[in-house]
Amino acid sequence: MPNKSTGQVFISYSRKDYTVMLRIVAFLRKRGINAWLDNEKLSPGTPIWEEEIEKAIKNSSAIIVVLSPDSKNSEWVRREISLADQYRKRVYPVLANGDEESSISLRLINRQFVDIRNNEEIGLRSLETALSAYMQELNDEEEKVKDQVSLGNDKAIGQQIIAGETSHLGVDNTTAINTDSQRILWATLGWAIAGLIGGYTYSEYDAIAGGAVGGLIGGAIGGGLTTSIALQIKNTASDRKNMIRNILAWAFAGAMGWSIGWGLLSDASGAGIGMAVFAILGLAITLGMDYILSNWKSIVVITLAWAIGGAIGWSIARNGLIDGLGMDKALSWGIGTAIGWTIGGSIMSWQLTRK
Repeated sequence: MPNKSTGQVFISYSRKDYTVMLRIVAFLRKRGINAWLDNEKLSPGTPIWEEEIEKAIKNSSAIIVVLSPDSKNSEWVRREISLADQYRKRVYPVLANGDEESSISLRLINRQFVDIRNNEEIGLRSLETALSAYMQELNDEEEKVKDQVSLGNDKAIGQQIIAGETSHLGVDNTTAINTDSQRILWATLGWAIAGLIGGYTYSEYDAIAGGAVGGLIGGAIGGGLTTSIALQIKNTASDRKNMIRNILAWAFAGAMGWSIGWGLLSDASGAGIGMAVFAILGLAITLGMDYILSNWKSIVVITLAWAIGGAIGWSIARNGLIDGLGMDKALSWGIGTAIGWTIGGSIMSWQLTRK
């Protein structure tokens, strides 16, 4: 039997899929993969059931989600997926019953899944291969850490401890940190360009229509395109259907937010409100309400950043450039919006990268 990682794999499932779940677990255990089951580790009625589930997910190397119409409607399965994302665990969806529409939730719709409906043996072999490769990556990383300890490389170990969750990715921590910084930088640049284009477009129409058109174009570029690719939200770069969906979602959010802030309210505080609506709508549609509720602290920070950025951008354009310096309106609104969206976009990218 091949030597597998000793890390456990958490199984998320609906009670109505208990039978197929047991077959999956039996298959994996025969091949040396340690599958964690709640009904084996916890007694029914355990007072701290939820805490133990969270602890098990946190201590697992990966999460297997058994997909079916019942699991899609299961509150517990949704919570477990949210926790897996929160702790940045690798998620392996396994389609056991139903079809893609009835069994795959919005949170997992763009992720590659293993289909065991027609040929369970072949599907589970594919799952075992993917898990084994990932476990080997984790083992290799653990060996690197052990080697560093034996060599007394305190500095390198300290960096890995500080980097925390990045070590499970199977890459050098410094590289991971630099990659995150680069993603944030590219996403922020995208928002700046989107704001410049959106603000310039806004000046070419009346307030409400201009806001809708400017927000639509800016949202599509900044949120749907640049941010989704730069931060690799839901594997957008490899999924054309999801890319189009994200672009449309952020375009709609931009049109709504800008129409409210620049069109209906038309002042600095109104612009702040409009941009807050813009950010909340865009995130809720693209990432789902489960993510919003599970990461509400980050969402509050993001919303405040967009509100402050929107107000600052509007004030710079109207009070500073147009009324103060007498600059061209189109250029002024473009510059002001670019500044405001740079503030909101950078903070949002930073928070999304952390999560």
